[in-house]
Amino acid sequence: MADDDRQEAEAPVAGIKRVKEEEATASPSGGEKKILPNWRKSSIPCEGSEILKKKKEAIAARPLWVSRDVPGAMECWIEEREKALAGEEADIASGKKKRKKVVKYKMPNEVIQQMMRYPYTYPECTEEELARRSASNRQLHRLRMFIDGNMFAYEQTLID
Repeated sequence: MADDDRQEAEAPVAGIKRVKEEEATASPSGGEKKILPNWRKSSIPCEGSEILKKKKEAIAARPLWVSRDVPGAMECWIEEREKALAGEEADIASGKKKRKKVVKYKMPNEVIQQMMRYPYTYPECTEEELARRSASNRQLHRLRMFIDGNMFAYEQTLID
């Protein structure tokens, strides 16, 4: 008799649970419920941000270090970068290119602490020290300062 009481008591609960599951899977649009990965559960959707802009600038500057020995590489890079930026602005203005949806997520504290301990910095040289160096060395120093400055700015926006 006790077994019959337990089955009767569980029956309505199981029915309610099944109804709740059906309500959860049914959505007004008729689509199925999406299962998101763990990293996206805590994410915050937003439109374009300063972090994305800094990241693009930092990543765009990195190829300069590969072509550092090529004469005129910096001028070519500047021209290509200006053309790309003008093209993007024209596409956005004409409506051809849509803005991308950016998803923010939390960086692990260990990564942030690593960025704080070892920032992208290059030792500053005085004008006198640079004057004693060769012309190619001065150019490499300016190039390195430019690349590291972009990476440093990107990391600082992440830390803030």
